Amino acid sequence: ILSETLDTMTVRERRSALTTSMLFCLGEWSMHLGPKHLSTTYKGKPLLLTIFTVLDNIMHNKSDKVIQDMSRHQNDETEEFELDILVDDLIKDNNSPKKTNPQAVELAAKMVTMHLVNHLGHFPMGTGASRLSSMVVELDDVPGIDGDELSSAIFQAPNIQLLMLSNSIIMSLIELQALDDSDATAGLVTAPSIVRVLLRDLAGKATWDCSILYRQLDNYEDNTVKNEISKKIEINEDNEYLNPLAACPPQHLTRQRDPNILPTFANAASDMDNLDDLLRYIGHTSPEVLSNPELPLNSPALSPPVNIMEHDTIATILSQRTSCREYVHAHSQHITNQGIPAKPPACRPPPAPFHHCRLLFSQMGLSGWEQRCRLHLLSKNEKLLRELRNLDGQRSRETHKMAVIYVGQGQEDKNSILGNINGSKEYESFVARLAWEVELESHTGFMGGLVPGKSSGITAPYFATSFVEILFHVSTRMPSDNPECLLQKTRHLGNDEIHIVWSEHWRDYRRDIIPTEFCDVLIVIYPLPNKLYRIQVSRKQEIPFFGPLFDECIVEDSVLPGVVRTTALAASRAKRSTLSLYQH
Repeated sequence: ILSETLDTMTVRERRSALTTSMLFCLGEWSMHLGPKHLSTTYKGKPLLLTIFTVLDNIMHNKSDKVIQDMSRHQNDETEEFELDILVDDLIKDNNSPKKTNPQAVELAAKMVTMHLVNHLGHFPMGTGASRLSSMVVELDDVPGIDGDELSSAIFQAPNIQLLMLSNSIIMSLIELQALDDSDATAGLVTAPSIVRVLLRDLAGKATWDCSILYRQLDNYEDNTVKNEISKKIEINEDNEYLNPLAACPPQHLTRQRDPNILPTFANAASDMDNLDDLLRYIGHTSPEVLSNPELPLNSPALSPPVNIMEHDTIATILSQRTSCREYVHAHSQHITNQGIPAKPPACRPPPAPFHHCRLLFSQMGLSGWEQRCRLHLLSKNEKLLRELRNLDGQRSRETHKMAVIYVGQGQEDKNSILGNINGSKEYESFVARLAWEVELESHTGFMGGLVPGKSSGITAPYFATSFVEILFHVSTRMPSDNPECLLQKTRHLGNDEIHIVWSEHWRDYRRDIIPTEFCDVLIVIYPLPNKLYRIQVSRKQEIPFFGPLFDECIVEDSVLPGVVRTTALAASRAKRSTLSLYQH
C-alpha cells in the first residue's frame, strides 16, 4: 500500500510529513510482527524482503513508475505549489518560507532500515528496554583516566583513534588490557590486550569488544608439560656426558679373612687374596718373625727415595685432571658452550599501544588503498570532542513525558489532589498496566526531567518500545511532605503537555484546578459500574485531531491502559506537529 501510494504522489507529497509518519508506522508495525511473521512468503516473496525493497526505493528516490512518469513530474522536481495563497496575495510576489526538506523522507527511510536491521529480533537486549544504544565511551576502562564522560584526555591517549567509515558512520578503536572476568574467552589462549570498537550512526551507538583467540587452554598446557619433560631429559643426558666416571659401575672389592684363620684351599674364593691373608696369619701367630712390630708382614715395602719425584709428578697430574673436570662442569651450562636448540618462538608483547587495533583494522579489509576514498582519520581537537558529546546526547527514540493525576472522592482543589500519596485499587491497577515501574537511581533511559532523589520520588512508571520512550509523572509517586516537595510536584505536573486524570469524584474534572500554561490535551477517566469507564478528551483549539479515543466514549477495563497510552502518545505527537520547524 505504501509503495502504491508513493507511486501516485507528487514529489511535494512524497516529502510531506505524512510520508515520514507512514515510514515510522511501517517500522513500528514490522517490529511488532517480529521475524517469524515477516519471514512468511506472499506471492513467492518474504514480507520482510518487500518491506526492505520499499525502503530501498524510497532511499534512492525510485519506484516502478518513476521512469514512465518522469516527464509528468519534471516540473514538480524544480518547484513546489503553494496551497496557502490568499486572494490578496495574488497582486504581489509571494515567496513562501515553508520549504520542505528534500532529504527528509530519504533520511527517514534510511533510519527505519537501519533500525530494523539492528533491532528486529534483538530488542530488548540484555540491558532492558530502557537502553537502545551503548553507554560506553572511549575513555572507559583506560588505565589512569577516571570519569564517565568524554574529556580532553582523549587527545593524549595513544591507544585511541577515531575514523569516519562513511558519511554516516564514525568508528572508534581503543586498545585495552584484557579483562580478567571475561566469560567469552574462558578456556582459550588470547592476546594480552583486547580491541574495543565503538560505532556511531543513525541507529545509535554500539560497542564491541574483540579479542584474538589462539587455541584452547588444554592443548597449551599439554605442550608446556611436554617441553618441561624434554628439558629435564636433556639436562640428565648432559650430566651423564660431562661426568663419565659417575656413570661407570662400581668396582669389586677384595675380602679378607680374620688374622687367626689359616688360608687353605678349602676356604679359598675368587675375591680373596690367599698370599695377603697368609702373611697376616704368620704375623699374628708368630710375632717373633716381625722385623718391625708396628708393621704387619702384608704391608707394602717402603718406596725407595728415588721414587719420591715420581709420586709428586703423579699427584700433580691428578690434581690438574680434577681442576679441569671442575672447570668443565662449572662452565658447561654457559650459552657460549651450547648449541642453540630448535624451539617454537614465544608470543611477544605488543610493540605499540595501538598494535592489535591496527591488526583488526587491517584484517577487516579497511587498510587497502581502495578504502581511502571513503575512510578518513579524524583529528583529535575540541571541535570533535564537542560534536561527539552532542551526538551521544541525542536519543535515537521519541521521548514523551505525561502527567497522571489521581482525584479522590470530594477533592476539588489543588492541594487536596496533589496531597494524595496513593489511590484506589482500580487506579493502582490502571497505573501498573499503563507502564512498568523503574527505580530513578538506577534508570538509564529517558528521565522526563526527574532527578533521582527524594524530591522526585523513588520510582516512576516507564514504557518503551524500540521507537518510543514514555515516562509518566504520577502524582501519587512524588512526595508532598513539605512545601518544597509540593512545589516540585506542581512544576513537574504543570509543565506536562498531556494530562491523564483518574477522577473518582462525582463532579467532572475542571482544567483550571491545576493552573498551568501547558496541559494542551486533557484525558479524564471516570469509573463506571461493571468495569466500564467514561473517557473525556479535551484539547486546545490549535491541536489537531488524534485518536483512537474520542470524547465521551466508553471503554472496558481490559483494554483501558493500552488505548489510553496510545491516545496520549498520539496527542503528544499532535501537539509537537504544531511547533515551528518540527520534524518527526
